[in-house]
Amino acid sequence: MVEIFALKSTNNNKNLWNQYVLSDPNACIYHLWEWGEVISETYNHKKYYFVIKKDRDIIGIMPLIHIQSILFANKLVSLPFCEYGGPLIAAHLDPSITEHAIKTLSKKLITLTKISKIDYLELRQLPPVLSRLTSLTDFTICRKSLTFEIDLTQEEQVLWRNLEKRTRRAIKKALRVGVEVRDVDSSALAHYYTLYLKAQKRHGSPPHSYNFFKNIYATFKPKEQLQMLLATYKRKPIAGRMLFCFNNKITCWNSILDRKYVSLNASNLLLWHIIRWGTKNKFKILDLGRTRIEDKGLYLFKRGWGGKRKILEDYAFFSRKKQIPDPLQRKYIFLSNLWSLLPETVTKKIGPGIISNIGL
Repeated sequence: MVEIFALKSTNNNKNLWNQYVLSDPNACIYHLWEWGEVISETYNHKKYYFVIKKDRDIIGIMPLIHIQSILFANKLVSLPFCEYGGPLIAAHLDPSITEHAIKTLSKKLITLTKISKIDYLELRQLPPVLSRLTSLTDFTICRKSLTFEIDLTQEEQVLWRNLEKRTRRAIKKALRVGVEVRDVDSSALAHYYTLYLKAQKRHGSPPHSYNFFKNIYATFKPKEQLQMLLATYKRKPIAGRMLFCFNNKITCWNSILDRKYVSLNASNLLLWHIIRWGTKNKFKILDLGRTRIEDKGLYLFKRGWGGKRKILEDYAFFSRKKQIPDPLQRKYIFLSNLWSLLPETVTKKIGPGIISNIGL
């Protein structure tokens, strides 16, 4: 018999949860208990962490964050502020048990949406074992994006040859003009955030709070699950990258650039530095992060690194007639353009409240 249980926030439950995550080859770092903890502590969102049991054995988990917003809907998301999430169900199970687990979980989630008056429930890029979700439940594909995955098990010389010529030229130029790459320690975190604020304002996007970055750093950096890098030119930070390291995989989470120095190609040097570091430390995959299919400039940049294109699909169950926020909708494009005109002091103050309620 398959049953679903909600876990309370205790150290024992946290350890129990993470033990399962560490045992599942399809797990990503965002499935760890700590990701939901950081979100909950920073933005005060309630989290629901369910375990799926068959008899006494845990055969799966389901992390959810509850985001209540008047403007951006009352929703459950798995998981916010990243491209992956959703339930994990053990891949070795008999197909009939997997199907039963999916249906049981679906009923539990739909009941929760009704009790909590949820507008919709969103699941980000599910593991392969759950690809049948739409045929077994009332979930539908709500958003498509893509990423590129680079095979880091190849020799460095092979990875270099796989780069497009323009990408290799850009890396060489960055080295020639004196761009340098260094790790971000606790004393440099503020420099990274300052650059991040400027980049978000230029993009017309509300920023996360400084506390969100501090909490991520304090949670994942001591466990060597986070890499933060700054590219500097004449000691001035001009670009940066945040990456998570988990389960033999490096996942790009945040990228920033001072557009005044775009011609120095610091972003290219940062990414090549990460590739070399990843191969030396025996990682298998570098995931370049989610890209909207319509974003041609970013698509071309990521394509130049010789990775394999991968489509990402998000799923949703709608209990009410609500729309998932889409940055390409006309009203959001207008608001984005307006946001880029606001003073940085204003965007820094009110931006975290907005982005925490959007949950993208």
